[in-house]
Amino acid sequence: MGKSRKTAMSVRMKQLRMLRGKKQKENGAPAGAPAHSSPSHPTALTLPVPSEEQQASTWPSHATASLPGPSEEQRASTLPSYDTHTPVQSEGQCMSTSQVPSTPQSSSLTTHSKRLIILKDIVPPPEQEASRKYVVSGTQLQAIVEQLQCSVRGCHGSVSVIPTSNKWDTTIVVVCNDCETKLCHSRPKTLGSYSEANLLQVYFSLVTGVGRAGLQKAAGFFSSKNFNASAYSTHCNFLFKKMDSYYEDLMKKARERVRTFYMTEHLRAPDDQGNVNIDVSFDGTWMTRGHKSHIGMCFVIDVHTGIIVDMEVLCNFCPACKGEKVQTEHACHMNFNGKSGAMETEGAVRLWSRSTEHNLKYETFIGDGDSSAYKAVCKLNDGRGPYDVAVIKEECINHVSKRIGARLRKKRSTSFQGGEDKLTDAQIDQLSKYFGITIRENVGSSYETMKKALWATYFHLSSTDEQPSHHFCPPGVKSWCFYNKAKALDEKPESHTFKNLFLSRISPIALQHVREVFEELTAPDILGRCLRGVTQNQNESLHSKLWAKTSKTKYVGLFRVAFVAKVTTLEHNFGGHANLMTHLFGTNPDIVKSLDSIEASTERAGSPRKRPVKRKLCSSREYEAGGF
Repeated sequence: MGKSRKTAMSVRMKQLRMLRGKKQKENGAPAGAPAHSSPSHPTALTLPVPSEEQQASTWPSHATASLPGPSEEQRASTLPSYDTHTPVQSEGQCMSTSQVPSTPQSSSLTTHSKRLIILKDIVPPPEQEASRKYVVSGTQLQAIVEQLQCSVRGCHGSVSVIPTSNKWDTTIVVVCNDCETKLCHSRPKTLGSYSEANLLQVYFSLVTGVGRAGLQKAAGFFSSKNFNASAYSTHCNFLFKKMDSYYEDLMKKARERVRTFYMTEHLRAPDDQGNVNIDVSFDGTWMTRGHKSHIGMCFVIDVHTGIIVDMEVLCNFCPACKGEKVQTEHACHMNFNGKSGAMETEGAVRLWSRSTEHNLKYETFIGDGDSSAYKAVCKLNDGRGPYDVAVIKEECINHVSKRIGARLRKKRSTSFQGGEDKLTDAQIDQLSKYFGITIRENVGSSYETMKKALWATYFHLSSTDEQPSHHFCPPGVKSWCFYNKAKALDEKPESHTFKNLFLSRISPIALQHVREVFEELTAPDILGRCLRGVTQNQNESLHSKLWAKTSKTKYVGLFRVAFVAKVTTLEHNFGGHANLMTHLFGTNPDIVKSLDSIEASTERAGSPRKRPVKRKLCSSREYEAGGF
């Protein structure tokens, strides 16, 4: 019964698709586009860009109108107007991106592929081939050796194995049981006084977050000796020093490739000091959740290539200084004397201050809604800014679309309560999705066009049969707006009652709060910074890679976190073959294959994932400023 029902449903779906295709051919619509506009099936037709005369006639000036829904006379005074011809100037040398020309379009390559192409051949090939590692029990080895005989002339005695353990490394000596002659012994690969096996184990404990305690557990299972605290610290310090020189060498070459990319692809000539202006995204992350983290990190990533240009690790706590016995000579962990909330601001100041040391100028600042870091950058050099050019702030469109939900929930909790005729969480989520999709659909357009498209959502969703407000919806028979489409076809529009226009059903007080939030988020100082549609997705992806290598629940010192941050940076920029241990001890094809597999899986895991939501709410093909 269930199978026959599924078969009937599939046949019915095929018939509906065939009928829809016929209607699309009759209307001249492209194949695959929706043929009917309804709350469950919004149209895929895009909003036409109005001409200058149409914008002048449809773009009203600011006035306060009664809500909900303006009348015909009020339509000319419902939308707040802003002077978009005057640049929005903030403290220091700050200005709105509405005055910034768009950058040249890059190729169709993904940022990850582009990054690997640009940084190709920077990592030098290893000078030697790494040996394979095997785990063999002493019993198995002894059983094999017992079948051999002493090679000394006339002896022919049996031989045995005498292993000597040095932490995770083992030296093996083969001795004759009769003449006690040492026939052979193994020579482990060393780097100075440190063996390869021990360094590999310490490196593994650092980049996986298990630490010495994790190695202790593993040593117990393998019946092996583990590091004591002093030996483990000595091995860590050796790796830290090796990483510092290796990291600086590769990052210097990476920054030079970024300069070359901007000079060739974006035609940005260097100034008299050889500095090139680049566009970067900036974001901070903390080791522990909350506002009491002792360690924070800030990263600067180039927007067009995804290459990490620089980073800063800050710590406001030192266990040696805060202990009962203050050590007179120690490597202090504290490099910042302030609260954890101020680490992001301090990190931005340090990164922008030393950018010219790398012959770069971070001209475009792409950040989230928190403007404290941006303001601090603009206040450098007594308020003149870090450079002789303005640092331009652009907004992450993902954070902007989230603000409408956060602000509406805040207003609902303080000004009006939920319930009947009030905004629900599902409706607030819908508004947030509509807001973000509309911004993405209008990336590259003018400020007025994007603003009009956003306000079309508000007025469309708040329309009623008594007060239809579709004056910002696109006109014509191909309009996504059911009301304007019916008018263009000389048909009677459907009743608003049967449409999912939820803003028309809430109370006037709640609608007024929605209007206030729309006014705040469509102002030039916010919406004007969203015209290029940039995001901080690369920073968020990097944070997930970073914290996968160290614990966010256990305390870890500054030097260990800085080491992990450098490992993550090199893997992000150059791939898994930029591994420090590969650089020190060489590699082989199996290791390269394994590292490439880890890199690919990490890239997939670090990319942002979308929640499976209803297609009618999130598909950009079927949505344009309201979706009804």
